[in-house]
Amino acid sequence: MRYFRLLFITVFLLVVSVFAIQGRLEKAEASDTMEAYESFHAQYLEGEHWHRPRAKTVDNQEIKNRRSELKTMLLQWEEEAPNDVKKEIITLRTSKDAVARFYAAFRLGKMGERAKGAIRVLIETLRDDTPLSMRRGDLLLSSTSPGQEAKGALVNIGFLAVEPLIYVLKDNERLIYRRAVEALGQIKDRREAPGAIDPAWGDSKAAKEVVPGLIAALRDKDGEVHRSTAAALGAIDPNWRDNKAAGEMVPVFISALKNNDGGIRRGAARALGEIKDPCAVEPLIIRALKDEDVGVRREAVAALGAIEPEWRDSKAAKGAVPGLIIELKDMNKVSRRRAAEVLGRIKDRRAVKPLIEALKDDDWQVRKNAAEALKWMNDPHAVEPLIAALKDIDRDIRFQAASALSSMEDSRAVEPLIAVLQDEDPRIRWIAAVSLGRIKDRRAVKPLIDALKDEDYQVCGKAADSLKAITGMNFGTDYKGWNSWWEGRE
Repeated sequence: MRYFRLLFITVFLLVVSVFAIQGRLEKAEASDTMEAYESFHAQYLEGEHWHRPRAKTVDNQEIKNRRSELKTMLLQWEEEAPNDVKKEIITLRTSKDAVARFYAAFRLGKMGERAKGAIRVLIETLRDDTPLSMRRGDLLLSSTSPGQEAKGALVNIGFLAVEPLIYVLKDNERLIYRRAVEALGQIKDRREAPGAIDPAWGDSKAAKEVVPGLIAALRDKDGEVHRSTAAALGAIDPNWRDNKAAGEMVPVFISALKNNDGGIRRGAARALGEIKDPCAVEPLIIRALKDEDVGVRREAVAALGAIEPEWRDSKAAKGAVPGLIIELKDMNKVSRRRAAEVLGRIKDRRAVKPLIEALKDDDWQVRKNAAEALKWMNDPHAVEPLIAALKDIDRDIRFQAASALSSMEDSRAVEPLIAVLQDEDPRIRWIAAVSLGRIKDRRAVKPLIDALKDEDYQVCGKAADSLKAITGMNFGTDYKGWNSWWEGRE
């Protein structure tokens, strides 16, 4: 009995002690947060990560002074931050739990400009790429990381994070650079934001210093990095295309069109489209437009359209046509495919007859590209051959032929397209319905009304749209309504 009495007293005293300590902690929570913050802040006063140059450059004194002022300002904001902000800063710097770091960045992002004291730690967190999956039960909602959420928080903080992010662009870690440039590209209304560090920051030497590096980064193989870089350039300097560095990089990007890496060639074509230097038109036509990589060819077309909307009338484009026509009969089917596609992009009438002949090629991809090319040409001589292609054994060719006929709006195609409304492929039935609506021939009204009973809802919807375009009436997809109206008119 004596033993159990002693055990009971010991447990009782232990429980009382725990509750006492917990009460003291709750009363001193704000004080403890401050003490913990001061302890960790002392370790980061000098900072392990602020600026690591991407290349050996000599900064002028003004830039060095501005960087020093900015660092001092960020440290001051951190010291003066509210307790809830400091609490999240400690979590980001010390927690070994990636989920905890993710939610710390998330909560800071919700605070907006109020979380300006966390800018520095959020920039440090950009490198945290610990993968996290956000789920709802068994459903995967998204894949993310603390670094990705830190980027979002910097975007939400807004203008106050812009200049620190500009300096980070010189960091030699690709992941940090990528997220910093993406954040800059997403931050809105910088110049008008209240509490701006410097409303004229875009005209400062510090901001202009990063422009050459950003221009060079335009050729990044990652399309998202490219788009973000272009957006950041526009934010820093709307006239960046007139920058000396832009002109100097054009020959570099043109040379990169010959690189063995298709991703680099695509990036180079995108970059030339952003800079919009007329000197790039001929190389893009001669090299990139004929590239073996379809992605490079598409980027070349987009770049040419951005540089010179009338590029198809250029001497280089006209000069490329005879060679491409010869290539349409090459023994290599890949060369024939590429030639048909490029001829469609150039839209030169000299290619109409050779492309019509290519509709009979043994390779289905050549026939498909030829049909699509004739669509861009919009030449009446191609109508009958395209009608014949509506009976091709390959469904992709039938689809392209029907699509091409829709752009030509020729009444000769009405009866053949009505027959295609019975095709086994629903994609071909709905493109036929679309084409009939564009031609607007009343012979198609009854067949389109019957198409409202199609088992595919897209076919029904396209048929209803075309009926409205032809008749001016609107009964939606109501077969009975359309049929009664049509029979009443007869």
